[in-house]
Amino acid sequence: STRVRREPEQKGVFVAATVALGTMGKDGAKELVKAYKATKFKKKEWVSMRAVILKQVGKTKDVTQSKFLLDEATRAPEDPIMVAAGEALGGYQGEPQKIRKDLAKKLIVKYGQVYGNAHANLDPADPVRQRFMQTLAAIASPWNTTLGRLTSQDYRTAPEWQKYWNKNKSKNWD
Repeated sequence: STRVRREPEQKGVFVAATVALGTMGKDGAKELVKAYKATKFKKKEWVSMRAVILKQVGKTKDVTQSKFLLDEATRAPEDPIMVAAGEALGGYQGEPQKIRKDLAKKLIVKYGQVYGNAHANLDPADPVRQRFMQTLAAIASPWNTTLGRLTSQDYRTAPEWQKYWNKNKSKNWD
């Protein structure tokens, strides 16, 4: 038999399988995480496929995967991964307040770090600042949406979210 090797630009079958697994709850989430961690998808050219997988993990609503998604959102070096994992966390909007608060807190902290580094100096030629500005531009809208879903609030900047968190972290959100 001949093995067909799918290249990153021919990922249609993988995407279809990923979307199907996203409808299968915990069992689907487990398989999606296994696929995400597979050696094949670790290569740089598969970043967009890994982002698709993360979004589907969120759609399973398997709360046991929230730490995995949070780690990817706050620690991944690639912006598309941070975006997808952060977006996927919005799937936990129906979880108990304790879980939502923990997720919101960690996203707000990371969002604040990225924002702070993007505004650390005024030198537009500073490559570190440029990198953080790119990350901030990538994550801002999807993370604002996720934080809105977790908190039922509508803020648009990291400083606004930090202010909200500081005032409401010990209050009842429901």
